[in-house]
Amino acid sequence: MSWANFLTNSDTEFHATRCQTQSIKESSIIAFSTVPVPTIRRKSTSTTDDDTYKKKKDRTTATDDQNEKRQEEQSNIIVCGTSDGMIRVYQLSKSLKPKSRRPLLQFKAHKGPIYCLKWSPQPNQLLLITGADEELKIWDWDTIEAQIPTSTTIQPLTVVVEHQSQYQCDVQLGSRQISMPRSEINSLLCVDNSLFAGGGDGCIYQWDIQTEQLSQKFRDPDQKKNVYVMTLNRTSTYLLSGHSDGSLKFWDVKTGQVIKTMYPLSEDGTQKEDDRTWISRIAIDQSESWMVVGGGACYATLWYVPQMTLSAVMPTSAVINDICFTNDEIVIVGNESNVYFYNRGGKYRAHVKTGIVALFSVERIEDLSTDAVVVSGIGSQIDIVVHDKTISLQF
Repeated sequence: MSWANFLTNSDTEFHATRCQTQSIKESSIIAFSTVPVPTIRRKSTSTTDDDTYKKKKDRTTATDDQNEKRQEEQSNIIVCGTSDGMIRVYQLSKSLKPKSRRPLLQFKAHKGPIYCLKWSPQPNQLLLITGADEELKIWDWDTIEAQIPTSTTIQPLTVVVEHQSQYQCDVQLGSRQISMPRSEINSLLCVDNSLFAGGGDGCIYQWDIQTEQLSQKFRDPDQKKNVYVMTLNRTSTYLLSGHSDGSLKFWDVKTGQVIKTMYPLSEDGTQKEDDRTWISRIAIDQSESWMVVGGGACYATLWYVPQMTLSAVMPTSAVINDICFTNDEIVIVGNESNVYFYNRGGKYRAHVKTGIVALFSVERIEDLSTDAVVVSGIGSQIDIVVHDKTISLQF
């Protein structure tokens, strides 16, 4: 089926139109993520001595109870990165109360906007990694958590700066239409002990988190455009990157070589000279059978991964900034206040209007509801969307 037929046969009640991008004029939440909470495993106690067994069991039960209490407290904590370089920590259960919507903690992390943040669970610690202009920083979450509920100055464990390329690039507009220098970090990935960072020089850098050494640099000689987004397959054998020229590249993680290049937002599958087809988000479901790509075009495309065939085109009313999968839906947000819901087959279900002018991020929150998502964007506000209802948290 052609693209024209996809759009003509769509059941939606709106039409995808080119929208003017909006500049950020106030402190806004660009990126956010919930704190990952590991599953508490109860330790087994086996001994032949009854008294010793009882003492060990009591100590183990007390420790487990403390861990479970901490797990419950952390289960709905959201960490936000803002356009003015702040990290703000909120707890959703407290934020639902009007008088408790101040952050649990906030501190200055970067001089400029924080474009992305990711978690890296390590054997003995949980690391938070933030990316901004010309640098990324690695933070110890226990150190941050220990400062709650004060606002203070927290030092990162590591600062990685000046990941410059061998060639120069002009200053360009990023995927959220913020003017950024050539070496901004737009996307981060953390897998086991590896950290991947992609940004304005068109390259992807892989670091070893423990040794803090650069282990590999992914560079396509024919590619000099910004890396806006990255994702890995479940087995970490290949890496996908979306670029400002509309290209989607598949990389072999071991060799660092490009396996395949495609243009998923181009109507004929070829590179275009205009700026409508840049890629801002790649989402892959847990089965790795379905992939959704969105960006500068006012639509997202749904692909069947095993055969890499186009399955559906999902129109919106603005450029797309983020996409996520829920149990049975695809959720899309962009430079407008609407959150769009499509089923897994790419058929339109509904759109819900939020109180945020333009949306930058969306994430499924499992602890709230299987159908709940949280969105953020321009302004210090987070909206929780459940079915057709929206709960706005003004911070």
